[in-house]
Amino acid sequence: MVLMAILIFGYYVSAQDTEKQTNNKPDFASFDKPLIYATENDNLPKEIRAKGIIVDASPAGFYCGVFATAGTLKIKLSEKIENYNEDYLYVVILCFAVEEREKLLNKEIEITAKKMTKFPYKFGVLLSNSIDSKGTPFYLSTVDGVGGLLKKLDNESEK
Repeated sequence: MVLMAILIFGYYVSAQDTEKQTNNKPDFASFDKPLIYATENDNLPKEIRAKGIIVDASPAGFYCGVFATAGTLKIKLSEKIENYNEDYLYVVILCFAVEEREKLLNKEIEITAKKMTKFPYKFGVLLSNSIDSKGTPFYLSTVDGVGGLLKKLDNESEK
């Protein structure tokens, strides 16, 4: 029964996601706020290497396992980025889950992220996003949450 529910959900997510990608609209799976995608010809950088402070976090409720999960970050940039005129960077992170989001807030972060012009995964992802980017496109982290980003943040805290 559980397997059947997973298969139906996966099909539903894939079908809905394909429709959203075709129209380049925000992803339906966002719980509270939509993801905003860039366009190919918007002159935004294809990749950003940023330093800043985490000011908001929307982690998934649980780690990747049976389901793939993702969450988002809002980062106050500490330095300007060429061809990116925003003060904040909005990032989607695969397998991004923490028990207490407050542990992430006000932490310094260095991150590399790629421009997203559509939802990047062919499989269903349970995305948690409560961050309103006010029309600014989200970028995709080049590292996942559990094995990369969270481990890096924990190591920085220990110094």
